[in-house]
Amino acid sequence: MKSIKFLVIFGFNFSFYKFTFYLLSTRNAEAINNAFLGLLNDLSNIGFPYEFSLSTTMIAIILTIPTSIGINLYIKNLFREDLNELGRNLIRITSINAIFLFSILYMLRIFNVSRFILFLNILIFPLLYLIIWGINLIIKESNANKSNLLIFGVIIVFVVIINFLIIPTEEIQIAQYKTASNENEVEEVVEKVYEQKCYSWVGSNNLDDCIFINNQYSDQLSSAINNLKFFEDDLYIIYKEGLITKYDLTSKTETDFLNVSEKVYYEEIFGGLFDIAFHPSENYFLISYITETESFIEKYDIKDDKPVFDKVVFQLPEANNQRNLLNISINFSKYFGDFLVSIGDIADNIDSLNTGSPIGKLFLLNEKIGLDKTIITKYEDNFKYEIVAYGLRNVWQFYEYEEFIFMTDVGKTEFEELNIIDLKNLTTNLSFGWPLFEGVNEYNGYEKYIKTDLLDYFLFENGDYTSAEYFLRNNSIKPAVYYHHRPYEGTEDEAEIEFGRTASIGGDVISDPNSDYFQIYFFSDYASNEIFGYDFYNDRLTIYPLKEEAGYITSLRVDPSKKDTLILSNTFGELNFIELP
Repeated sequence: MKSIKFLVIFGFNFSFYKFTFYLLSTRNAEAINNAFLGLLNDLSNIGFPYEFSLSTTMIAIILTIPTSIGINLYIKNLFREDLNELGRNLIRITSINAIFLFSILYMLRIFNVSRFILFLNILIFPLLYLIIWGINLIIKESNANKSNLLIFGVIIVFVVIINFLIIPTEEIQIAQYKTASNENEVEEVVEKVYEQKCYSWVGSNNLDDCIFINNQYSDQLSSAINNLKFFEDDLYIIYKEGLITKYDLTSKTETDFLNVSEKVYYEEIFGGLFDIAFHPSENYFLISYITETESFIEKYDIKDDKPVFDKVVFQLPEANNQRNLLNISINFSKYFGDFLVSIGDIADNIDSLNTGSPIGKLFLLNEKIGLDKTIITKYEDNFKYEIVAYGLRNVWQFYEYEEFIFMTDVGKTEFEELNIIDLKNLTTNLSFGWPLFEGVNEYNGYEKYIKTDLLDYFLFENGDYTSAEYFLRNNSIKPAVYYHHRPYEGTEDEAEIEFGRTASIGGDVISDPNSDYFQIYFFSDYASNEIFGYDFYNDRLTIYPLKEEAGYITSLRVDPSKKDTLILSNTFGELNFIELP
Protein backbone atom coordinates (compact mmCIF):
# COMPACT_ATOMS: atom_id res chain seq x y z
CA MET A 1 0.00 0.00 0.00
CA LYS A 2 2.88 2.40 0.77
CA SER A 3 4.31 1.99 -2.72
CA ILE A 4 0.89 2.60 -4.28
CA LYS A 5 0.48 5.69 -2.14
CA PHE A 6 3.86 6.99 -3.33
CA LEU A 7 3.04 6.33 -6.99
CA VAL A 8 -0.29 8.12 -6.65
CA ILE A 9 1.35 11.12 -4.98
CA PHE A 10 4.07 11.07 -7.66
CA GLY A 11 1.53 11.10 -10.51
CA PHE A 12 -0.46 13.88 -8.87
CA ASN A 13 2.63 16.06 -8.26
CA PHE A 14 4.05 15.42 -11.72
CA SER A 15 0.85 16.50 -13.42
CA PHE A 16 0.68 19.64 -11.32
CA TYR A 17 4.31 20.61 -12.05
CA LYS A 18 3.97 19.77 -15.72
CA PHE A 19 1.03 22.15 -15.94
CA THR A 20 2.97 24.84 -14.04
CA PHE A 21 5.91 24.69 -16.44
CA TYR A 22 3.59 24.52 -19.41
CA LEU A 23 2.17 27.89 -18.34
CA LEU A 24 5.65 29.31 -17.71
CA SER A 25 6.94 28.13 -21.09
CA THR A 26 4.05 29.72 -22.98
CA ARG A 27 4.31 33.07 -21.17
CA ASN A 28 8.08 33.23 -20.59
CA ALA A 29 9.56 31.23 -23.45
CA GLU A 30 12.74 33.28 -23.63
CA ALA A 31 13.51 32.71 -19.93
CA ILE A 32 13.08 28.93 -20.32
CA ASN A 33 15.15 28.96 -23.50
CA ASN A 34 17.97 30.88 -21.89
CA ALA A 35 18.04 28.46 -18.97
CA PHE A 36 18.22 25.50 -21.36
CA LEU A 37 20.93 27.15 -23.38
CA GLY A 38 22.96 27.98 -20.29
CA LEU A 39 22.75 24.44 -18.95
CA LEU A 40 23.72 22.89 -22.27
CA ASN A 41 26.69 25.21 -22.59
CA ASP A 42 27.78 24.46 -19.01
CA LEU A 43 27.66 20.73 -19.68
CA SER A 44 29.53 21.19 -22.92
CA ASN A 45 32.27 23.19 -21.17
CA ILE A 46 32.92 20.44 -18.63
CA GLY A 47 32.79 17.73 -21.29
CA PHE A 48 29.68 15.95 -20.00
CA PRO A 49 29.84 12.55 -21.77
CA TYR A 50 26.15 11.54 -22.03
CA GLU A 51 23.53 12.76 -24.48
CA PHE A 52 20.01 13.56 -23.31
CA SER A 53 16.89 15.62 -24.03
CA LEU A 54 15.94 18.58 -21.87
CA SER A 55 12.35 19.77 -21.79
CA THR A 56 9.73 21.22 -19.49
CA THR A 57 8.51 17.67 -18.87
CA MET A 58 11.97 16.68 -17.68
CA ILE A 59 12.04 19.67 -15.31
CA ALA A 60 8.67 18.58 -13.95
CA ILE A 61 10.04 15.07 -13.31
CA ILE A 62 13.15 16.45 -11.59
CA LEU A 63 10.94 18.55 -9.30
CA THR A 64 8.40 15.77 -8.68
CA ILE A 65 10.92 13.28 -7.30
CA PRO A 66 12.05 15.23 -4.17
CA THR A 67 8.60 16.69 -3.43
CA SER A 68 6.94 13.27 -3.63
CA ILE A 69 9.61 11.70 -1.42
CA GLY A 70 9.30 14.56 1.06
CA ILE A 71 5.50 14.33 1.30
CA ASN A 72 5.63 10.55 1.57
CA LEU A 73 8.28 10.55 4.32
CA TYR A 74 7.33 13.55 6.45
CA ILE A 75 3.55 13.40 6.25
CA LYS A 76 2.54 10.03 7.70
CA ASN A 77 -1.17 10.62 8.07
CA LEU A 78 -1.92 12.65 4.98
CA PHE A 79 -5.69 12.18 5.11
CA ARG A 80 -6.18 12.03 8.88
CA GLU A 81 -9.50 13.50 9.99
CA ASP A 82 -7.99 15.56 12.81
CA LEU A 83 -8.20 19.27 11.85
CA ASN A 84 -5.09 20.28 13.80
CA GLU A 85 -3.10 17.61 12.03
CA LEU A 86 -4.61 18.74 8.70
CA GLY A 87 -3.40 22.31 9.27
CA ARG A 88 0.12 21.13 10.08
CA ASN A 89 0.13 18.89 6.99
CA LEU A 90 -0.91 21.74 4.71
CA ILE A 91 1.90 23.90 6.10
CA ARG A 92 4.38 21.05 5.51
CA ILE A 93 3.09 20.50 1.95
CA THR A 94 3.38 24.23 1.18
CA SER A 95 6.92 24.35 2.59
CA ILE A 96 8.09 21.25 0.73
CA ASN A 97 6.68 22.57 -2.56
CA ALA A 98 8.15 26.06 -2.14
CA ILE A 99 11.61 24.85 -1.07
CA PHE A 100 12.07 22.43 -3.96
CA LEU A 101 10.36 24.64 -6.57
CA PHE A 102 12.59 27.65 -5.96
CA SER A 103 15.66 25.46 -5.50
CA ILE A 104 15.15 23.89 -8.94
CA LEU A 105 14.48 27.29 -10.55
CA TYR A 106 17.67 28.65 -8.98
CA MET A 107 19.80 25.63 -9.91
CA LEU A 108 18.63 25.77 -13.54
CA ARG A 109 18.93 29.59 -13.53
CA ILE A 110 15.35 30.04 -14.66
CA PHE A 111 14.81 33.71 -13.84
CA ASN A 112 12.45 36.48 -14.98
CA VAL A 113 9.42 34.21 -15.15
CA SER A 114 5.86 35.12 -14.22
CA ARG A 115 5.57 35.83 -10.49
CA PHE A 116 1.82 35.42 -10.81
CA ILE A 117 2.14 31.82 -11.99
CA LEU A 118 4.61 31.05 -9.20
CA PHE A 119 2.24 32.57 -6.65
CA LEU A 120 -0.61 30.44 -7.98
CA ASN A 121 1.61 27.38 -7.72
CA ILE A 122 2.34 28.04 -4.03
CA LEU A 123 -1.33 28.77 -3.32
CA ILE A 124 -3.04 26.03 -5.31
CA PHE A 125 -0.70 23.11 -4.49
CA PRO A 126 -1.86 22.70 -0.83
CA LEU A 127 -5.45 23.57 -1.79
CA LEU A 128 -5.58 20.59 -4.14
CA TYR A 129 -4.45 18.32 -1.31
CA LEU A 130 -7.13 19.93 0.85
CA ILE A 131 -9.75 19.08 -1.79
CA ILE A 132 -8.53 15.48 -1.89
CA TRP A 133 -8.74 15.36 1.93
CA GLY A 134 -12.35 16.57 1.72
CA ILE A 135 -13.25 14.00 -0.90
CA ASN A 136 -11.63 11.32 1.21
CA LEU A 137 -13.67 12.38 4.24
CA ILE A 138 -16.93 12.18 2.27
CA ILE A 139 -16.05 8.76 0.89
CA LYS A 140 -15.15 7.40 4.34
CA GLU A 141 -18.50 8.41 5.71
CA SER A 142 -20.32 6.56 2.96
CA ASN A 143 -18.12 3.51 2.47
CA ALA A 144 -14.95 3.12 4.50
CA ASN A 145 -13.78 -0.05 2.73
CA LYS A 146 -13.48 1.65 -0.65
CA SER A 147 -11.99 4.91 0.58
CA ASN A 148 -8.43 4.44 -0.62
CA LEU A 149 -9.49 2.93 -3.92
CA LEU A 150 -11.79 5.83 -4.75
CA ILE A 151 -9.20 8.42 -3.73
CA PHE A 152 -6.71 6.77 -6.06
CA GLY A 153 -9.34 6.94 -8.81
CA VAL A 154 -9.87 10.67 -8.26
CA ILE A 155 -6.14 11.33 -8.55
CA ILE A 156 -5.86 9.20 -11.68
CA VAL A 157 -8.69 11.19 -13.29
CA PHE A 158 -6.84 14.41 -12.37
CA VAL A 159 -3.65 13.06 -13.96
CA VAL A 160 -5.47 12.07 -17.16
CA ILE A 161 -7.20 15.45 -17.49
CA ILE A 162 -4.00 17.46 -17.02
CA ASN A 163 -1.80 15.35 -19.29
CA PHE A 164 -4.14 14.46 -22.11
CA LEU A 165 -6.86 17.09 -22.23
CA ILE A 166 -5.33 20.38 -21.07
CA ILE A 167 -1.65 20.25 -21.98
CA PRO A 168 -0.86 19.86 -25.72
CA THR A 169 0.93 16.69 -26.64
CA GLU A 170 3.67 18.64 -28.48
CA GLU A 171 6.49 19.96 -26.31
CA ILE A 172 6.54 23.71 -26.03
CA GLN A 173 10.28 23.91 -25.42
CA ILE A 174 12.81 21.13 -25.93
CA ALA A 175 16.55 20.96 -26.39
CA GLN A 176 18.91 18.14 -27.28
CA TYR A 177 22.32 17.85 -25.64
CA LYS A 178 24.90 16.15 -27.78
CA THR A 179 28.52 15.57 -26.96
CA ALA A 180 30.58 18.04 -28.90
CA SER A 181 34.19 19.04 -29.21
CA ASN A 182 33.45 22.73 -28.96
CA GLU A 183 30.86 25.16 -27.77
CA ASN A 184 29.65 26.17 -31.21
CA GLU A 185 28.32 22.70 -32.03
CA VAL A 186 26.10 22.77 -28.95
CA GLU A 187 24.80 26.23 -29.88
CA GLU A 188 23.86 25.04 -33.37
CA VAL A 189 21.75 22.25 -31.86
CA VAL A 190 20.01 24.71 -29.55
CA GLU A 191 19.27 27.11 -32.42
CA LYS A 192 17.44 24.40 -34.35
CA VAL A 193 15.15 23.34 -31.52
CA TYR A 194 14.26 26.89 -30.49
CA GLU A 195 12.85 27.97 -33.84
CA GLN A 196 9.26 28.39 -32.72
CA LYS A 197 8.52 30.41 -29.61
CA CYS A 198 5.49 32.16 -28.27
CA TYR A 199 7.19 35.30 -27.04
CA SER A 200 5.70 37.49 -24.38
CA TRP A 201 3.49 40.38 -25.46
CA VAL A 202 3.54 43.97 -24.31
CA GLY A 203 0.94 45.96 -26.16
CA SER A 204 -2.76 46.09 -26.97
CA ASN A 205 -5.02 43.87 -24.87
CA ASN A 206 -6.63 42.03 -27.80
CA LEU A 207 -4.06 39.20 -28.05
CA ASP A 208 -6.11 35.99 -28.09
CA ASP A 209 -3.83 33.09 -29.03
CA CYS A 210 -0.44 31.89 -30.26
CA ILE A 211 -0.44 29.10 -32.87
CA PHE A 212 2.62 27.50 -34.46
CA ILE A 213 3.12 27.36 -38.21
CA ASN A 214 4.00 23.83 -39.34
CA ASN A 215 4.10 24.01 -43.15
CA GLN A 216 6.60 26.43 -44.62
CA TYR A 217 8.90 26.38 -47.66
CA SER A 218 10.88 28.98 -49.62
CA ASP A 219 12.17 29.86 -53.09
CA GLN A 220 15.54 31.58 -53.41
CA LEU A 221 15.56 34.40 -55.93
CA SER A 222 18.28 36.98 -56.50
CA SER A 223 18.59 40.06 -54.27
CA ALA A 224 16.82 42.07 -51.59
CA ILE A 225 13.07 42.37 -52.15
CA ASN A 226 11.24 45.49 -50.97
CA ASN A 227 7.68 44.58 -51.89
CA LEU A 228 5.25 42.15 -53.55
CA LYS A 229 2.18 43.14 -55.53
CA PHE A 230 -0.57 41.17 -57.26
CA PHE A 231 -2.41 42.49 -60.29
CA GLU A 232 -4.81 40.31 -62.29
CA ASP A 233 -3.33 37.24 -60.54
CA ASP A 234 0.20 38.14 -61.68
CA LEU A 235 2.78 38.46 -58.91
CA TYR A 236 5.15 41.41 -59.30
CA ILE A 237 8.38 41.34 -57.32
CA ILE A 238 9.85 44.76 -56.49
CA TYR A 239 13.58 44.47 -55.90
CA LYS A 240 15.23 47.16 -53.83
CA GLU A 241 17.89 47.76 -56.50
CA GLY A 242 15.28 48.99 -59.00
CA LEU A 243 14.12 45.87 -60.86
CA ILE A 244 10.52 44.64 -61.15
CA THR A 245 9.84 41.09 -62.35
CA LYS A 246 6.75 38.97 -62.97
CA TYR A 247 6.83 35.69 -61.05
CA ASP A 248 4.94 32.60 -62.18
CA LEU A 249 3.69 30.76 -59.10
CA THR A 250 3.23 27.52 -61.03
CA SER A 251 6.56 27.23 -62.82
CA LYS A 252 8.54 29.23 -60.22
CA THR A 253 10.10 31.35 -62.97
CA GLU A 254 10.70 35.09 -63.35
CA THR A 255 10.56 37.43 -66.33
CA ASP A 256 11.84 40.99 -66.28
CA PHE A 257 9.14 43.67 -66.40
CA LEU A 258 10.81 47.02 -65.62
CA ASN A 259 14.33 48.11 -64.72
CA VAL A 260 14.92 51.59 -63.27
CA SER A 261 18.07 50.71 -61.36
CA GLU A 262 19.96 53.62 -63.00
CA LYS A 263 17.59 56.03 -61.17
CA VAL A 264 17.30 54.36 -57.78
CA TYR A 265 19.38 54.99 -54.68
CA TYR A 266 19.46 52.50 -51.85
CA GLU A 267 21.50 51.42 -48.86
CA GLU A 268 21.87 48.06 -47.17
CA ILE A 269 18.69 48.45 -45.14
CA PHE A 270 16.84 51.51 -46.45
CA GLY A 271 15.74 53.15 -49.68
CA GLY A 272 15.44 51.81 -53.20
CA LEU A 273 12.41 51.03 -55.36
CA PHE A 274 9.37 50.85 -53.09
CA ASP A 275 6.15 50.07 -54.88
CA ILE A 276 4.07 49.55 -58.00
CA ALA A 277 0.34 50.14 -58.46
CA PHE A 278 -1.76 49.47 -61.57
CA HIS A 279 -4.83 51.35 -62.70
CA PRO A 280 -7.59 48.71 -62.84
CA SER A 281 -9.14 49.83 -66.13
CA GLU A 282 -6.63 52.06 -67.87
CA ASN A 283 -3.40 50.75 -69.33
CA TYR A 284 -0.82 52.30 -67.04
CA PHE A 285 0.83 51.98 -63.63
CA LEU A 286 2.78 54.01 -61.08
CA ILE A 287 6.07 53.29 -59.30
CA SER A 288 7.70 54.97 -56.28
CA TYR A 289 11.40 55.22 -55.47
CA ILE A 290 14.09 57.52 -54.09
CA THR A 291 17.24 58.99 -55.57
CA GLU A 292 20.12 60.47 -53.61
CA THR A 293 18.33 63.81 -53.37
CA GLU A 294 14.60 63.32 -54.05
CA SER A 295 11.63 60.96 -53.94
CA PHE A 296 9.51 60.25 -57.01
CA ILE A 297 6.26 58.72 -58.21
CA GLU A 298 6.35 58.04 -61.95
CA LYS A 299 3.69 57.02 -64.45
CA TYR A 300 4.34 54.33 -67.08
CA ASP A 301 2.05 53.43 -69.95
CA ILE A 302 1.83 49.85 -71.17
CA LYS A 303 2.25 49.63 -74.94
CA ASP A 304 2.59 46.29 -76.74
CA ASP A 305 2.82 44.64 -73.29
CA LYS A 306 5.89 46.75 -72.46
CA PRO A 307 6.15 49.62 -69.97
CA VAL A 308 6.97 53.03 -71.44
CA PHE A 309 7.83 56.04 -69.28
CA ASP A 310 5.25 58.81 -69.44
CA LYS A 311 5.87 61.42 -66.73
CA VAL A 312 6.65 62.25 -63.12
CA VAL A 313 3.37 62.65 -61.22
CA PHE A 314 4.81 63.42 -57.80
CA GLN A 315 8.17 64.74 -56.65
CA LEU A 316 9.38 65.31 -53.12
CA PRO A 317 12.67 67.15 -52.44
CA GLU A 318 14.81 66.09 -49.54
CA ALA A 319 12.54 66.34 -46.54
CA ASN A 320 14.98 65.87 -43.69
CA ASN A 321 18.40 64.53 -42.93
CA GLN A 322 17.04 60.98 -42.80
CA ARG A 323 15.10 61.18 -46.03
CA ASN A 324 16.34 57.84 -47.28
CA LEU A 325 14.47 56.13 -44.44
CA LEU A 326 11.12 57.27 -45.83
CA ASN A 327 8.80 54.81 -47.47
CA ILE A 328 6.39 55.73 -50.27
CA SER A 329 3.52 53.26 -50.75
CA ILE A 330 0.89 53.50 -53.50
CA ASN A 331 -2.34 51.62 -54.11
CA PHE A 332 -5.34 52.16 -56.32
CA SER A 333 -8.39 52.71 -54.11
CA LYS A 334 -11.62 51.17 -55.36
CA TYR A 335 -13.49 53.19 -52.76
CA PHE A 336 -12.18 56.57 -53.96
CA GLY A 337 -11.55 55.64 -57.59
CA ASP A 338 -8.06 57.10 -57.35
CA PHE A 339 -4.51 56.31 -56.27
CA LEU A 340 -3.74 56.60 -52.57
CA VAL A 341 -0.20 57.52 -51.51
CA SER A 342 1.45 57.26 -48.09
CA ILE A 343 4.72 58.98 -47.26
CA GLY A 344 6.64 58.53 -44.04
CA ASP A 345 7.93 61.01 -41.47
CA ILE A 346 10.86 59.77 -39.49
CA ALA A 347 12.43 63.01 -38.27
CA ASP A 348 11.98 64.41 -34.77
CA ASN A 349 9.68 67.21 -35.85
CA ILE A 350 5.98 67.71 -36.50
CA ASP A 351 5.92 67.56 -40.31
CA SER A 352 3.28 64.84 -40.12
CA LEU A 353 0.84 67.37 -38.60
CA ASN A 354 1.56 70.09 -41.16
CA THR A 355 -1.25 70.07 -43.71
CA GLY A 356 0.97 72.02 -46.08
CA SER A 357 3.35 69.06 -46.39
CA PRO A 358 2.97 65.48 -47.72
CA ILE A 359 5.23 64.13 -44.97
CA GLY A 360 3.55 61.63 -42.65
CA LYS A 361 0.34 61.61 -44.70
CA LEU A 362 -2.03 59.35 -46.59
CA PHE A 363 -3.48 61.32 -49.49
CA LEU A 364 -5.28 61.03 -52.84
CA LEU A 365 -3.20 61.70 -55.90
CA ASN A 366 -5.90 63.25 -58.11
CA GLU A 367 -9.35 63.30 -56.54
CA LYS A 368 -10.73 66.03 -54.27
CA ILE A 369 -13.54 64.64 -52.13
CA GLY A 370 -14.06 67.60 -49.83
CA LEU A 371 -12.93 66.25 -46.48
CA ASP A 372 -12.88 68.74 -43.64
CA LYS A 373 -9.36 69.89 -42.80
CA THR A 374 -9.01 69.92 -39.05
CA ILE A 375 -5.48 71.22 -38.55
CA ILE A 376 -3.83 74.21 -40.19
CA THR A 377 -0.58 76.09 -39.59
CA LYS A 378 0.35 79.73 -39.63
CA TYR A 379 2.36 78.90 -42.74
CA GLU A 380 0.88 79.00 -46.23
CA ASP A 381 -1.11 75.84 -46.96
CA ASN A 382 0.32 74.95 -50.38
CA PHE A 383 -0.24 71.18 -50.42
CA LYS A 384 -2.73 70.65 -53.23
CA TYR A 385 -3.64 67.01 -52.54
CA GLU A 386 -6.59 65.65 -50.58
CA ILE A 387 -5.32 64.46 -47.19
CA VAL A 388 -7.12 61.37 -45.87
CA ALA A 389 -4.95 60.79 -42.79
CA TYR A 390 -2.06 62.52 -41.06
CA GLY A 391 0.01 61.97 -37.92
CA LEU A 392 1.67 58.88 -39.42
CA ARG A 393 5.31 58.05 -38.88
CA ASN A 394 6.28 55.61 -41.62
CA VAL A 395 3.55 53.44 -43.08
CA TRP A 396 5.26 50.38 -44.53
CA GLN A 397 2.56 49.36 -47.01
CA PHE A 398 -1.17 49.92 -46.57
CA TYR A 399 -4.04 47.82 -47.85
CA GLU A 400 -7.65 48.53 -48.74
CA TYR A 401 -10.34 45.90 -48.14
CA GLU A 402 -13.99 46.74 -48.72
CA GLU A 403 -14.54 49.89 -46.66
CA PHE A 404 -11.39 49.67 -44.54
CA ILE A 405 -7.80 50.80 -44.99
CA PHE A 406 -5.14 48.96 -42.95
CA MET A 407 -1.88 50.81 -42.25
CA THR A 408 1.08 49.28 -40.41
CA ASP A 409 3.00 52.23 -39.00
CA VAL A 410 6.66 51.73 -38.08
CA GLY A 411 7.49 53.16 -34.65
CA LYS A 412 10.59 55.03 -33.54
CA THR A 413 11.66 54.13 -30.01
CA GLU A 414 9.02 51.88 -28.44
CA PHE A 415 5.83 50.83 -30.22
CA GLU A 416 4.68 49.44 -33.57
CA GLU A 417 1.14 50.11 -34.76
CA LEU A 418 -1.66 48.78 -36.92
CA ASN A 419 -4.04 51.62 -37.73
CA ILE A 420 -7.42 51.18 -39.44
CA ILE A 421 -9.57 53.72 -41.29
CA ASP A 422 -13.31 53.08 -41.52
CA LEU A 423 -14.05 54.71 -44.87
CA LYS A 424 -17.84 54.61 -44.65
CA ASN A 425 -17.74 57.03 -41.70
CA LEU A 426 -15.06 59.30 -43.16
CA THR A 427 -16.06 62.98 -43.13
CA THR A 428 -12.81 64.66 -42.13
CA ASN A 429 -9.13 63.92 -42.47
CA LEU A 430 -7.98 61.82 -39.53
CA SER A 431 -5.12 62.21 -37.08
CA PHE A 432 -3.28 59.08 -35.91
CA GLY A 433 -1.26 60.86 -33.29
CA TRP A 434 2.39 60.91 -34.38
CA PRO A 435 4.52 62.59 -33.05
CA LEU A 436 2.39 63.29 -29.99
CA PHE A 437 1.83 59.58 -29.52
CA GLU A 438 3.71 56.39 -30.23
CA GLY A 439 1.33 53.51 -29.67
CA VAL A 440 -0.97 54.84 -26.95
CA ASN A 441 1.84 56.53 -25.00
CA GLU A 442 3.14 60.05 -25.33
CA TYR A 443 6.22 60.02 -27.57
CA ASN A 444 9.27 60.24 -25.33
CA GLY A 445 10.74 63.05 -27.45
CA TYR A 446 7.73 65.32 -26.91
CA GLU A 447 9.36 67.74 -24.50
CA LYS A 448 12.55 68.03 -26.56
CA TYR A 449 11.27 68.07 -30.14
CA ILE A 450 7.52 68.63 -30.24
CA LYS A 451 6.21 70.88 -27.48
CA THR A 452 7.46 74.27 -28.73
CA ASP A 453 6.70 73.64 -32.42
CA LEU A 454 3.08 72.77 -31.63
CA LEU A 455 2.47 76.43 -30.82
CA ASP A 456 2.41 77.05 -34.58
CA TYR A 457 -0.45 74.57 -35.13
CA PHE A 458 -4.07 75.57 -34.86
CA LEU A 459 -7.56 74.16 -34.99
CA PHE A 460 -9.97 76.34 -36.98
CA GLU A 461 -13.53 76.06 -35.68
CA ASN A 462 -16.42 78.39 -35.03
CA GLY A 463 -14.70 81.07 -37.06
CA ASP A 464 -11.68 81.26 -34.79
CA TYR A 465 -8.25 79.73 -34.24
CA THR A 466 -7.53 77.67 -31.15
CA SER A 467 -4.59 75.53 -30.05
CA ALA A 468 -4.33 72.27 -31.95
CA GLU A 469 -2.68 70.28 -29.17
CA TYR A 470 -5.83 69.78 -27.09
CA PHE A 471 -7.72 68.61 -30.17
CA LEU A 472 -4.94 66.24 -31.22
CA ARG A 473 -4.58 64.73 -27.76
CA ASN A 474 -8.30 64.04 -27.50
CA ASN A 475 -9.22 63.19 -31.09
CA SER A 476 -6.26 61.27 -32.50
CA ILE A 477 -7.25 57.72 -33.37
CA LYS A 478 -5.59 55.02 -31.28
CA PRO A 479 -4.10 51.99 -33.03
CA ALA A 480 -6.21 48.83 -33.34
CA VAL A 481 -3.09 46.80 -32.50
CA TYR A 482 0.18 47.98 -30.99
CA TYR A 483 3.18 46.20 -29.52
CA HIS A 484 6.44 47.03 -27.78
CA HIS A 485 9.78 46.46 -29.47
CA ARG A 486 11.24 44.63 -26.47
CA PRO A 487 8.63 42.49 -24.64
CA TYR A 488 10.94 41.05 -22.00
CA GLU A 489 12.09 41.33 -18.49
CA GLY A 490 15.71 42.27 -18.07
CA THR A 491 18.13 44.89 -19.27
CA GLU A 492 18.10 46.52 -22.68
CA ASP A 493 21.47 44.97 -23.50
CA GLU A 494 20.10 41.50 -22.78
CA ALA A 495 17.11 42.20 -24.99
CA GLU A 496 19.26 43.03 -27.98
CA ILE A 497 20.69 39.54 -27.78
CA GLU A 498 17.55 37.64 -26.85
CA PHE A 499 14.64 38.92 -28.87
CA GLY A 500 13.08 42.01 -30.33
CA ARG A 501 10.22 43.04 -32.53
CA THR A 502 11.37 45.81 -34.81
CA ALA A 503 9.02 47.17 -37.48
CA SER A 504 5.47 46.32 -38.47
CA ILE A 505 5.15 45.16 -42.08
CA GLY A 506 1.86 45.61 -43.96
CA GLY A 507 -0.06 42.68 -45.27
CA ASP A 508 -3.27 41.38 -46.77
CA VAL A 509 -6.79 40.13 -45.99
CA ILE A 510 -8.02 36.64 -46.83
CA SER A 511 -11.22 37.32 -48.76
CA ASP A 512 -12.24 33.71 -49.49
CA PRO A 513 -15.56 33.15 -47.65
CA ASN A 514 -14.81 29.39 -47.55
CA SER A 515 -11.64 29.94 -45.57
CA ASP A 516 -11.41 29.54 -41.80
CA TYR A 517 -9.45 32.80 -41.95
CA PHE A 518 -12.08 34.76 -43.85
CA GLN A 519 -11.71 38.53 -43.26
CA ILE A 520 -8.58 38.16 -41.15
CA TYR A 521 -5.92 40.79 -41.81
CA PHE A 522 -2.43 39.28 -41.79
CA PHE A 523 0.71 41.33 -41.24
CA SER A 524 4.18 40.67 -39.86
CA ASP A 525 7.23 42.11 -38.19
CA TYR A 526 10.50 42.86 -39.94
CA ALA A 527 12.72 40.87 -37.56
CA SER A 528 10.74 38.74 -35.08
CA ASN A 529 9.91 35.77 -37.37
CA GLU A 530 6.21 36.09 -36.60
CA ILE A 531 2.98 36.58 -38.48
CA PHE A 532 0.05 38.38 -36.88
CA GLY A 533 -3.55 37.63 -37.79
CA TYR A 534 -6.05 40.29 -36.76
CA ASP A 535 -9.78 39.56 -36.74
CA PHE A 536 -10.81 43.19 -37.06
CA TYR A 537 -14.54 42.54 -36.83
CA ASN A 538 -14.14 40.82 -33.45
CA ASP A 539 -10.98 42.59 -32.23
CA ARG A 540 -8.93 39.39 -31.75
CA LEU A 541 -5.24 39.03 -32.49
CA THR A 542 -3.38 35.75 -33.03
CA ILE A 543 0.40 35.34 -33.28
CA TYR A 544 1.82 32.70 -35.63
CA PRO A 545 5.53 32.00 -34.93
CA LEU A 546 7.18 30.64 -38.06
CA LYS A 547 8.76 27.19 -38.18
CA GLU A 548 11.81 28.30 -40.15
CA GLU A 549 13.67 31.58 -40.23
CA ALA A 550 12.02 33.91 -42.75
CA GLY A 551 14.79 36.51 -42.78
CA TYR A 552 14.04 40.21 -42.51
CA ILE A 553 10.47 40.34 -43.78
CA THR A 554 9.56 43.19 -46.13
CA SER A 555 6.14 42.24 -47.49
CA LEU A 556 3.24 39.81 -46.97
CA ARG A 557 0.57 38.82 -49.51
CA VAL A 558 -2.18 36.20 -49.76
CA ASP A 559 -1.43 33.55 -52.40
CA PRO A 560 -4.44 33.51 -54.78
CA SER A 561 -3.43 30.12 -56.20
CA LYS A 562 -3.54 28.17 -52.91
CA LYS A 563 -6.07 28.20 -50.11
CA ASP A 564 -4.93 29.72 -46.78
CA THR A 565 -1.39 30.35 -47.99
CA LEU A 566 0.67 33.49 -47.42
CA ILE A 567 3.75 34.70 -49.30
CA LEU A 568 6.51 36.60 -47.51
CA SER A 569 9.42 38.43 -49.10
CA ASN A 570 12.65 39.32 -47.35
CA THR A 571 15.92 41.19 -47.70
CA PHE A 572 17.73 37.96 -48.62
CA GLY A 573 15.87 37.65 -51.91
CA GLU A 574 13.59 34.82 -50.77
CA LEU A 575 9.91 34.06 -51.12
CA ASN A 576 8.56 32.19 -48.12
CA PHE A 577 5.31 30.30 -48.60
CA ILE A 578 3.35 29.84 -45.38
CA GLU A 579 0.45 27.40 -45.12
CA LEU A 580 -1.82 28.45 -42.29
CA PRO A 581 -2.72 25.67 -39.83
